[in-house]
Amino acid sequence: EVSFLQESYANAGRGICARATAVDDMVLETRNKVADFLNADANQIVFTSGATDGLNRIVNILTSQPWYSNMAAFAVSDLDHHSARLPGEALLNHGKIHKMLRCELDDNLNIKIDSIPKTDYLIITAMSNVLGQPQDVEKIIHAARDKNPNVITIVDASQYVVHGKIDVKKWDCDFLVFSGHKIGADTGVGILYIRDS
Repeated sequence: EVSFLQESYANAGRGICARATAVDDMVLETRNKVADFLNADANQIVFTSGATDGLNRIVNILTSQPWYSNMAAFAVSDLDHHSARLPGEALLNHGKIHKMLRCELDDNLNIKIDSIPKTDYLIITAMSNVLGQPQDVEKIIHAARDKNPNVITIVDASQYVVHGKIDVKKWDCDFLVFSGHKIGADTGVGILYIRDS
């Protein structure tokens, strides 16, 4: 890091000098590596300041769409990190969604796949930050799409990212976030995946 700051630092995407071009190449290389890591395309990766920033950006993206309706329902579970629940609660408090729904947990504290509520938006925590228990994200999303084929799915993979393989195509999620410091990156770095089709 010190050598980069002393010898290579430049603003990405804002210059044509050799240093700026080299930094642009570094950013592109990093974006490609993250995309490979998630089985995504590079144009689907957005760098953020962390998972919370990514979740807040998702809410802003969704509520700015012309098709967005304040009659929507937003589903969460008791496994969710506080920062994953807050955007939905804020939408409810500001009248931008109709109701918050809860995904039930079974006796082993897993999300009950057979009782996923019909909802417009679903937050899934891939692994609880308290229990350390991974969830079957693929099956949860499949069950949610059985109830509503147009459900928008948001995966918080912050705790999971270091423990298991993430495949956004297999999981069939619309959005996914995680914080870089969970896998050894500096603080203040995060990843937001956005499906583009």
